[in-house]
Amino acid sequence: GLNVHEAVRVLVRQKFGRFLIGHEIELQGQSDKKYRFDNVLALPSSERLIVDSVSHHANSINSRTVTHIDIKQKGYTGLYQRIVFDDRQQWEAEELSLLGVGAIPVALSEAERVLIRMVA
Repeated sequence: GLNVHEAVRVLVRQKFGRFLIGHEIELQGQSDKKYRFDNVLALPSSERLIVDSVSHHANSINSRTVTHIDIKQKGYTGLYQRIVFDDRQQWEAEELSLLGVGAIPVALSEAERVLIRMVA
């Protein structure tokens, strides 16, 4: 099967391709560090949505959390941040609450439904 990063990539391109802004969108964080995001959607409201993904490893969780906090603190207007985790794996509540400091975590099994609602 696909890992979470591949699954999110495929979902975004197959179901939400017309909202995709482009490939490797670069955004600068509060720290002036630049980050690249693969899946950035243009919402009908002219806001933007980062659909990121995280694997179930401490280093991935930590790096995605730090990235999203940095972007969030930059204070972009009209930028939503979502981070998709693979709920086929067993996640601890602490892991998800850590992720949630940076971006709103979304279970892979719910991702399509959540995105449909956001692009509506």
